[in-house]
Amino acid sequence: MNASSFQLPQHVSEDRRRAREATIELQRRRLVFKADDLGGEAETGNFRRLPSSFDTLPKELDFPLSHLSLVGGQRVWTWLVEVKARLLARLFPLRAEKGYRALYRLMKGDPSRVASWRDDLEFGRQRLSGVNPMAIRRVRELEQTELFRVADGVLPRLPDGKPPKSLAELHAAGRLFEVDYRHMADPRIQKHVVQQGITLAAPRCLFWVDGYEALRPLAMQLRPEGVPAANLVFSPLSPPAAWLLARAHFQAADTHVHEAPYHLVETHLVTGAIALAALRQLHPDHPFRQLIEPHFDFNLAINKLALGGLLAPGGTIDTTVAAGVAGAMNAGRMHMATWRYPERTLHRDLAERGVCDESVLSGYYYRDDALRLHEAISEYTRRILRLWYKSHDDVRNDYELQRFVAEVGSPEGGNIPGFPAALSTCDDAFALAAEIIFRAGPQHAAVNNGQFDAYGWIPGGPGEVAAPVPETEEQAAALTEAQLWKAFPDIDTSLAQMGMVWVLSRPTVHSILHSGDAPAFRPELCFEADDVIGAFRRKLVAISDSIQLRNSRLEQPYVYLDPLNVSRSTDI
Repeated sequence: MNASSFQLPQHVSEDRRRAREATIELQRRRLVFKADDLGGEAETGNFRRLPSSFDTLPKELDFPLSHLSLVGGQRVWTWLVEVKARLLARLFPLRAEKGYRALYRLMKGDPSRVASWRDDLEFGRQRLSGVNPMAIRRVRELEQTELFRVADGVLPRLPDGKPPKSLAELHAAGRLFEVDYRHMADPRIQKHVVQQGITLAAPRCLFWVDGYEALRPLAMQLRPEGVPAANLVFSPLSPPAAWLLARAHFQAADTHVHEAPYHLVETHLVTGAIALAALRQLHPDHPFRQLIEPHFDFNLAINKLALGGLLAPGGTIDTTVAAGVAGAMNAGRMHMATWRYPERTLHRDLAERGVCDESVLSGYYYRDDALRLHEAISEYTRRILRLWYKSHDDVRNDYELQRFVAEVGSPEGGNIPGFPAALSTCDDAFALAAEIIFRAGPQHAAVNNGQFDAYGWIPGGPGEVAAPVPETEEQAAALTEAQLWKAFPDIDTSLAQMGMVWVLSRPTVHSILHSGDAPAFRPELCFEADDVIGAFRRKLVAISDSIQLRNSRLEQPYVYLDPLNVSRSTDI
């Protein structure tokens, strides 16, 4: 490796150390952590502050005018669509299928979403390869509850190439899964559902893998067990309009969980806290910062923009989801109460949810593509950092790196639970860099890039449902198709939701193929690093080619983790 100014702090001269420390001290003064405001709530065992943000963002870390102009142009386009939509609404009532179809065509939506949204296969596919592939988990134990009892009776009556005899048989084969949103019944969320006529369910849905290796819904309750109100179990055998309404209630809850815990908290805010600590504790010449800093591009800027607009009271989230921004943020705080960094890394998360077996969940393309990208990133970070970290002592004696990781997890710093307090080995440092880059790029892409696909067609992903949960079999049977359509959002809410997700799903400018774009790795300074970066980019191109080949054979391609579509940072 050629000598350059990009060195570990313990390997530079005493004068250089003092200069680095002076620069870092200036960084700390300019970038100050700001703790999450709980809005009058108290931290409890199931309610925790979100990762810390910043007090004031320096101008050089904010968006340039050219970027804001691009976003503004996109918003102008959505405004023009809105004008057309309001004219169209005079011809077609929105709360009927023709009205929603016409609105979706104006936004140039994918017609296949309209054609497939009623299908239970599509409902199941979304758990694996939609915008929120993080909630599905294998059922660990069969329960003696009404949900499981009804599911046991429904199962043999559903279409399948090899129908299982019972729920116990299905469970023993590892083919029984669930998505559980019962925590959405918590008063800290429900008290923010204030709009007249809007209901936010707290559903739990069982899914099964059929004989054709497809994930299908099996049975669903929209309230937790033990509530005083009637608590019907819905299934594909329920009256068609009642089943679609139950699914709509599920999708509205899923929207809250996706947008707050999995999208905002786990990517934007966690990455933002890490970025802030890195900028405060690592000198610009530090090789570790040089490696990860491009993956923070505009993360703090987009967080500032979102918190001041999208997530502000009266902003788009506030007007498009049932519990508003306050309820959604409280869902994120409940999520953080049990969230720990080690358990939420890719491999640990997949294992804990019991979704690693490709022979059972063969269509879980998020898992497959994420694992390939993670492996490539891990090899990249190991080979790059090995050029500087020759021994474990190099890691242990790197006081800038140690202060960085300590601040990320500190309650006075980033407030990220479970983040390592110190690093002891080279492998610790290599793995941490890989996780940071994966979360900022691929993980964010997985929960961001498909937002228009998921929420652009309103009936397939409403943020709110204007209908109560049916409480009796008679109410379910009496529900009509017309009543179903009237339960979907009105024109103002629909346009706000569609415009928001259209902007958020825009194509990336700097894909993950731009990784390694840092001064320390220029060929004239470190030709070894240049070789590593070239190998990484070639690997990403190979992954992209294999994903595109697979997608060419799929009726519904999974494109969100194609490296060409993965931004290197959480910048939108």
